[in-house]
Amino acid sequence: MEVNFNSIKIDDSGRVSFSGLGSGIDFIGAVDTIIEAKRIPIDRLETKIESNEAKITAYQEFRGVLNAFQSSFANIRGAATVGNSADIFSAKEAFASVSRTDGATPSSAAALLGVTITNAAVVGSHNIEILQTAAAHKISSDAVASTSTALGLTEGNTFTIEGKVITVSAGDTLLSLRDRINNANTGTTPTKVSASVVSVSTTEHYLVLTKDTAGSSITISDTTGTPLQTVGILTSAPAIKNELQAAQKAQFYADGLIDKTNEIYESARQSSASNTLGSTGTIHFDDGTTTLDLGYLTGDTIQGLADKINGDGTLTTMGISASVVTEGAQVRLKIQTTGDAFTMTETGGGSVLTDLNISNARLMIERDTNSVTDLFAGVTLSLFQAEVGTNIKIDIEQDLNAIKAELQSFVDAFNALKTFINTHSEIDETTGETDEDAILFGARTLSAIDGEIARIIGSGTQGVSGDFTVLAQIGIDFINNNALSDPLLANTLEIDNQKLDTALLNNIEDVRRLFTFDFSSSDPRLVYLTSTGQTVYNVSGYTLNVAYDDRFKSDSFSTLGSFTQIDADTGGPAADGISDIAFGDPVVSGHAFRYSYDEITEVFTVRNLTLGTSETVDITTLLDAVVEPDDTDLLAGQTVAVSFPTLDVTITLSGDNNFARATQITDGTLDLTGIGPTNGGNMTGGTVTTPTSTMDKLTVDALIAAGVYDQASGLLTLTLESTGGLGGDTRMNTAAGIKFKLDGGSVVSDISGTDLDDASPHTIEIYVTDTGPTDVLVATLTTYTFSGSTQDGTGTFTIDLGTGLIAETSAVISATSPMQNYLTSPTLGNGTFDITDSTPTTLATISYNATDSLTDLAAAIDADPDLNAQVVSSGGTFHLEVTHASSNDNLIFTNDSNNLIVQLNMSDQNNALLSANINGASGGADDGSVTVSGSVLTATNQTGADGLKLLYTGTDDVDGVTLNYTVGLGAQLFHALDNMLNVTTGSVENEIDSLSDQNTQTQERIDQMLARLEQQRQSLISRFIAMETALITMNRILDSMRQSFDALTNFQRQ
Repeated sequence: MEVNFNSIKIDDSGRVSFSGLGSGIDFIGAVDTIIEAKRIPIDRLETKIESNEAKITAYQEFRGVLNAFQSSFANIRGAATVGNSADIFSAKEAFASVSRTDGATPSSAAALLGVTITNAAVVGSHNIEILQTAAAHKISSDAVASTSTALGLTEGNTFTIEGKVITVSAGDTLLSLRDRINNANTGTTPTKVSASVVSVSTTEHYLVLTKDTAGSSITISDTTGTPLQTVGILTSAPAIKNELQAAQKAQFYADGLIDKTNEIYESARQSSASNTLGSTGTIHFDDGTTTLDLGYLTGDTIQGLADKINGDGTLTTMGISASVVTEGAQVRLKIQTTGDAFTMTETGGGSVLTDLNISNARLMIERDTNSVTDLFAGVTLSLFQAEVGTNIKIDIEQDLNAIKAELQSFVDAFNALKTFINTHSEIDETTGETDEDAILFGARTLSAIDGEIARIIGSGTQGVSGDFTVLAQIGIDFINNNALSDPLLANTLEIDNQKLDTALLNNIEDVRRLFTFDFSSSDPRLVYLTSTGQTVYNVSGYTLNVAYDDRFKSDSFSTLGSFTQIDADTGGPAADGISDIAFGDPVVSGHAFRYSYDEITEVFTVRNLTLGTSETVDITTLLDAVVEPDDTDLLAGQTVAVSFPTLDVTITLSGDNNFARATQITDGTLDLTGIGPTNGGNMTGGTVTTPTSTMDKLTVDALIAAGVYDQASGLLTLTLESTGGLGGDTRMNTAAGIKFKLDGGSVVSDISGTDLDDASPHTIEIYVTDTGPTDVLVATLTTYTFSGSTQDGTGTFTIDLGTGLIAETSAVISATSPMQNYLTSPTLGNGTFDITDSTPTTLATISYNATDSLTDLAAAIDADPDLNAQVVSSGGTFHLEVTHASSNDNLIFTNDSNNLIVQLNMSDQNNALLSANINGASGGADDGSVTVSGSVLTATNQTGADGLKLLYTGTDDVDGVTLNYTVGLGAQLFHALDNMLNVTTGSVENEIDSLSDQNTQTQERIDQMLARLEQQRQSLISRFIAMETALITMNRILDSMRQSFDALTNFQRQ
């Protein structure tokens, strides 16, 4: 078989394949052609992706250009920043000059002083005279011959620098001692003393200690031993041995400030101390205690006058002295005191005080450093050198060059933006087709942003001077498109420098308002913070009303509507199938209750034994609503809440507690079986009486304490005792907490003197001794008679007071419940307290009882005309608020006799705003136009000032504040660009996201199509291979037949 080498294929990856080896047909080529034809839609999609990628790149570039444009007016939009740091119109520059009055040549200003300013500096002039620069304390050791030889210190000795103890070693050298000192100058509490070694020669070395800060001396001492004396830093005194530089503060005069203490006076500068006074007179000295008249003559000199003052004994006693001080080539007379302030007046006809211009001395200002940052706002002075008599004048001016440079940056950024837009809008003039660089040609986002920026610049600023509303009026105007050679520069801006310079020099405020958000308030305590693109100009301005939070507020208490305390003292009702008993707020702690249930009528009864009230509820319907149809009683997990609204009690019956519907809960019974044969008596009748009032927890507690009442069983047990035999007697024993009424007589504690077995019937009423004024009838025994032949021993009978419970409601908390329910640390009692204002004047003395509610307390305070008080309830809590009725004055709660104010924790809320409104009612009530947070107010969309955010620095209410502002071009453009560039909603970001999403979806589609094409390729190849195989087989058969035929032919020929 002949091999067709033309059918060998090598693909791009170097793989070799064979096509049509047997048939000679290039089926791989045929498949490629088929697939290539079917791939045309994929090619179109890939072209779309490439186009989108180019657009994404272009939009990303556009975003960068927009960001640069927005940044260009960041400093000209009037943003509120600390020290006006982001406001170029607040930029300042400083100039310094020097002068002297004595004719001497001053040093240059740069040699004496450095000036650094920020935007917070105020335009104006200042004068400085440097008397002394600050210096750091510097001391040294004695000379040491070697830095590496041990200093001879004692092991373990210590010394202290600025409170830090340093331990030395016997082997310490000058270098190691230096390191120990420097190690102490680290960490959170450094010594601020640095050590260094100064080598004068190879045999002369010094340890030098320097205070890191000027103005104060190094504090240093030996602690254990004398290591500092050993190295020569201290003397044996001890004192500093080698002081290289004494610590000193910077001293200077500023702006002619005068010392008003009347403790130091000075004359004007004079040419010489030997100048004569020129008049004869008397100076009257007066320090408020002592006076002296000091005479002087025409021929006296300035030095002579000083000598007279110093030579007068009375003035010396007063502490007054004088000196002549030299300042450059001139002198001054100084008169000062170490005692009380004093005055000087002329009383003898002379004029020396006027002639020498003696007055209060200039105020000498001191600082611990040569870098003075707190003298003038926004100005830092660096004091280089003192020069007495040299005045340094500092002129601070607005930096117009910086403003112009910022405006130039704005123009450059706008032009870069406009050039970008022009590039993507360009049409080839030759072909009339879109230019190949105009990738975003026709994009609506590009057009919309271009239009919005043009609209803002074209509209200008409202509310400012009519001569400065648009850029062209200050020399920034659009270029003349007709004169352009480069179409990409169309509609860009250019600056007329002369016109802009004139505007900056003569109308800088108008230029500022053209660009910035310019805010003003009739109340300086309202400070502008920020605004949004929705904060629009209003020709009439806005009126703001503010309510400051002048409340004094108590702690908040959580409302607890009910609290369950089952059978605290009277047995457990769980046996009756009750799982919970809840008392409502009106129920007073300590009230006693009794309950019963009639299984026939299915009526549940609850009685308040303390108040003598009762209430019944038919529970049939309640049970039927829960019980299963085939059941009678509640099952596990089933409950029924039985509410008694009049008594404010809710009893929960529970299947888990085995409530039995058919089982009676008795209302109280007598058990008389104990009176039987034991003592021969018998009781033929008796009843239990339900208490009608005053039975309470205190009463029950007293019975328990007396041992006659069993709180577990709820039984009251009494005894009878017989003396035995015929003729004996039977008497009722006394019982603590129990009283008796025998046969209708008086209620007494003891009836044991009466024999009850005298064959006559007796009636005995039994009372519980109440803690109040009225005893409580609980049972009546009727017709007690003797029976039997003997009387002997002790008999008992019990009174079941009925299944009961005690209301423990101390945890019931609300504005109307007693304060003693929740103010328990310590236990609240009755008392009084005073409320005063800040003067302090007592406004009211408030009395209170422990059983008062917070509402009662508020009413008592509110009754005073100087005070307002209320209880505020919200979200399950309540608290007391107290305010001054007529002002925002501070309130003081004092003289509390029983800890009420401490437990309420009354605190001043005047650290924040309460509410505010714009164009609303006086008083600042919240009407939705303003939100407040702390001291910050933000206007809402109910007003045109939407988004305006202000800081209120005041501490009281204010009404009728007028707010005015204009929104300059810089502010308008900044907020517009903010919206355009928003990473979530901005139009540019949306375009990028949309194109990216399209590409993702398109690529997914391409991947699916390629997968299908590959399947088709493999299918075609498989078919061609099958065909090729069949052809090869056929060829083989033909070859075989041909060979057989040829062999047969050859045989026949033979």
